[in-house]
Amino acid sequence: MVAPYPDSDARKASKLYEELKRTADAMTPGWKGAGVDAEFGDALLRIASRMGAHVTQRIAKTPQKDSIEFYNMLDIPADAPVPAEVPLVFLLNDKTDETVFAAAGVQVSASDDDGEVVFETAQDTHLTPAHLKFVGSCDGEDDRIDRVAEGMLKLEAPDTASLEYRIVSFSGKGSKRLQLEPLEGLTKGDYLEIAGRIYQVDPEEDPQDGLVEITEGLAAPVDPAKGPVIARKVEYLDAFRLPDLQEHDFYIGHSELFNLVNPSRIVVTITPDEVPGEIPHEVEWQLWGTKEGDDEPAWHTVEKGSGAPGEIVLLKRWIGAVDPRPINGQGSRWLRAHHTDKIKAEKVEGTRVNTVRISVATLKEPEDPEDGSAESAGECGEFNKVEKPAPEGSDSQEEEIEESLSITQAFHNGTPLPLTTRFFPFGPEPQRFDTFSLAAPEALSKKGATVTLGFSMPVANIAAMAMAEKSDGPDRAYIVAENGRMQVMTFENAEVRWIELDHPQPQDVVDEGPQTPESLELSKSTTPQAIQYHKGTDVVIDVIVVRDKAGRLWRKLVNWEGPNFNQVKDGTWRYIQNPGQEVANDIVIARVRQPGFVASMRVVIFAIADGGLYFARVTGALTSQKWKAVVLNGAPAIDFGESSRMAPVYASTWPEPRNAFGRPRLLVLDEDGKLWAGKVDFTYTTTGMEAASDWDDSINPTKALVNDVRPIAGHIAGAKIAIFAGFD
Repeated sequence: MVAPYPDSDARKASKLYEELKRTADAMTPGWKGAGVDAEFGDALLRIASRMGAHVTQRIAKTPQKDSIEFYNMLDIPADAPVPAEVPLVFLLNDKTDETVFAAAGVQVSASDDDGEVVFETAQDTHLTPAHLKFVGSCDGEDDRIDRVAEGMLKLEAPDTASLEYRIVSFSGKGSKRLQLEPLEGLTKGDYLEIAGRIYQVDPEEDPQDGLVEITEGLAAPVDPAKGPVIARKVEYLDAFRLPDLQEHDFYIGHSELFNLVNPSRIVVTITPDEVPGEIPHEVEWQLWGTKEGDDEPAWHTVEKGSGAPGEIVLLKRWIGAVDPRPINGQGSRWLRAHHTDKIKAEKVEGTRVNTVRISVATLKEPEDPEDGSAESAGECGEFNKVEKPAPEGSDSQEEEIEESLSITQAFHNGTPLPLTTRFFPFGPEPQRFDTFSLAAPEALSKKGATVTLGFSMPVANIAAMAMAEKSDGPDRAYIVAENGRMQVMTFENAEVRWIELDHPQPQDVVDEGPQTPESLELSKSTTPQAIQYHKGTDVVIDVIVVRDKAGRLWRKLVNWEGPNFNQVKDGTWRYIQNPGQEVANDIVIARVRQPGFVASMRVVIFAIADGGLYFARVTGALTSQKWKAVVLNGAPAIDFGESSRMAPVYASTWPEPRNAFGRPRLLVLDEDGKLWAGKVDFTYTTTGMEAASDWDDSINPTKALVNDVRPIAGHIAGAKIAIFAGFD
C-alpha cells in the first residue's frame, strides 16, 4: 500500500482571494474596491488569486512527481496499463422472444468530451428476452409484502434528474397531497422518503402541476415554513420499509348479475355450508360503483343480512350503478370480501371452498321496520319505483316518488316517452298495431331471471273537496284528486260535469331551485278554498287557494263564461310564499270590502304559522301585500300550534258568499284541543291593510275535541251557529 503523499500548499483561487482581501483591508484602510462587484480593485484581486492558484496546484503535485522519479531512479517500472471496465446492458428488440448468443469481442462505443471511446465484451454472453417483473420482500410473520417501484425494473438508462424534491407548502397529518418542486423524474408508483418514512406515489396517475398524490396519509405534518423539508426518491430495495402492499381480498366478478342500480339483495351461496361461518366478522363486503350524487366510482360497503346455512346475504341499500373495472387484468363488475386486519401464517381448517353461486333480486323493504334495519324477503320489487322520503309538507312519509332507475328508455312506436313523470304507453289515442317498448339493462341483462313488469294507473278519485262560495253560474266544487291534480265538478239541471284543470309547473316557482313534477302535485291534507271574486257582464271569476306536496301555497283564477256562466276557462297559477316555518295545514279564504267603496273587493287568506295567525291579500298585485300578523285583542290564550285546525263560518245562505262588508268569522281548534270563535276587523291605510280580532271560547263542549278532524261551522238562523267537530 502506498502511503499518502504529503500535503503541500494546495490553496485554491477562492482561498487565495480571501487572503488577498484581508491583506488589502489591513494595508489600505478605507479602500472600498475589495469585495465590491464591478470594481476594478476587486477584479484585480480575483485575477491575482487565479494566477496564484495555478502555482499552488503545481506545488501540490510535487510530492507525486518526486515519488515517480524516485522509482525511476531505482529502475522499478510502473504497473502495465489495463483497459477500463464498465457494466454494459443489452436491450433486445421487443419482438424478440428467444435467447440471443453474443460472442466475446462485441464492440460498442461511447462518446464524451474527449471523443469516442470503443469498448468490447470480454466474454461470451447469452441475451435473454426475460424481464424482471417483481423485486420485493415478504415477511410471513408480520403479514406484509413490499416491492420496488416499476421504474427500477426497467433496463433503460435511469433518469438523471435530481432524486430530491422540496416540499413547498404545508400538508397536515393524514394528508395525501403534496406540492413539490421540481417534479422532473418523478412518475406514478415511485417511492418518496419523507421524514424517515417511505410513501408511494399514486400508481394510477402521474404527478402534474406540482401536485403529488400518495397512497397513504402522512404520519406527521410537514411545514416548510419551519425549515426545508426534502422528499427523497427511493431508487433501491429498502426491504421491509417500503409501503406494505399486502391485501386480503376475495373477488367475485359477473358483468350481468352485478349490473345493478337499484337497492338489491345479493345471495352468495358457498359449499361446504360451514365455510361462511369461518369468515371473520370484520370482513367487509363491497361493490365497486358510483353512488347517486358521487362524481367518481369507489368501493362501497354492502350490509350483511341473515340467510340459510351456506348463504351470505348482502343488502345493497344505496342507489347507484355498479361499474366495471379491471382486476388483475380482467374486466368485470366486482363484489369483493375485504379483510383489513393482519392474519397469521397458519392453516385454518374448514375454509376450503368447493363452489360459489350468486343470485340477485331487487331489494323491496318492509313498510315499517321496527328496528330501522329492515331485511328483504328477497322478492322482486318494481324496477321503476324507489322508496324515498317524501318532500317536506307532503301527505305521508310513505309516498313513492316516481323515478326511472332500471328503465333507461321507453318508446311509443318510435317516439321517446318521458321517464320522470306519467306517460301514455300507447299514446293519447291508442291505435291498432301500436307498440310500447322499453330498455331495462339492470333487469333484462340477467339470464334466466324472472322480471315482473307492473303498470299503475293514476287514480283520479276525490281526495279533498270544497264547494265554491258563489252567487252566479252553476254550483261547483273544486277537487284535489288522489293523483295530485286539480279538478272541478259542476252541478246544473241534474247534470254533473267533471273537468280537469292544469296544475303548477316547475317554471312557476322562483328562487327555489329546480322542481320535479311530483313536488308540485297538490296536497290532499289541505282542503282547497274557493270563492267567487268578481262578476262582469260576460264573466264570473273564482279565486282558488291550494297547497302542494312541498308545502307551498298557490292561487289560481278560474273564469266562467258563456250565457249561463257555465263554460270554464282555465287561468294561471301564482305562487304564494308561506308566512313562516311551522305552518298548519288549514287555510281560510274570505272576501272583504272597504266600507263606502263598492269597487274595493279584495280576497284574503288566513293561515296559522309559527304560533300566530296571519293574513295576506291574494288578488291584485301580490308583491304589494305581504303576510301580516292578525292582532289578537285581549291577548286570548290561543295555542296556535302546527297541528291547529281552522275553518270559516259560512253564511246561512251558503253556497252564497259571506257578506264582504261584514267581519270575517273564523273557527279555530287550537293545539290544546280548545275551540275558539273569532271575528276579524280590517282597517285600510295608504300603505295597505291591517287586521285585529276578537275571540270567544265559550262555545267549547264538555267532551275533548281532536285535531285530526277539521271542524266546520255555519249560520243557521240569526246569530246562531252550528258547529261540527270530532270527539276523542
